[in-house]
Amino acid sequence: MTVMNYTLLSINAGTAVKGYLQISQPTTWVIAGLMVLGMFGVVAFGFFLDRIGQVNRRMTDRGNDRNVILLEMNERLKRIEEKL
Repeated sequence: MTVMNYTLLSINAGTAVKGYLQISQPTTWVIAGLMVLGMFGVVAFGFFLDRIGQVNRRMTDRGNDRNVILLEMNERLKRIEEKL
């Protein structure tokens, strides 16, 4: 869905810019190439942000594994669940 939306946005923006600036055909191909590079840039940036999120989650999990209060609370919850 995102790729389709980006494609339609690129087509509309390209048509508007081409009509407004009266750009020739070879320049249109350059603009289309820049649009494709922009899409790959957005995907790469999203991948980078996803990796940062995974690192943050792993660091939080490691901290929780060492948290004495959290471990004690989990033990109490397990005992309560066993009684139910």
